[in-house]
Amino acid sequence: MDASTDVMAVIDTTVVGITSSGWAAEMHGLSIWWASVDYLKYLPTYILEVQFATDTSWGALQSAYVL
Repeated sequence: MDASTDVMAVIDTTVVGITSSGWAAEMHGLSIWWASVDYLKYLPTYILEVQFATDTSWGALQSAYVL
């Protein structure tokens, strides 16, 4: 239990953005955003503001995949 609480504390300080409600309101975890045509307008901001997208070239992969 203590180890799980410690992991949740680290994740809570790592989260860049969160969208949840209803049945997912109390969920904790990490996810990696996968772009789709519907979310193209968010891709430039994602690449600029999320260090993971730049450090791992994830943003470039998303751009190549969607565009």
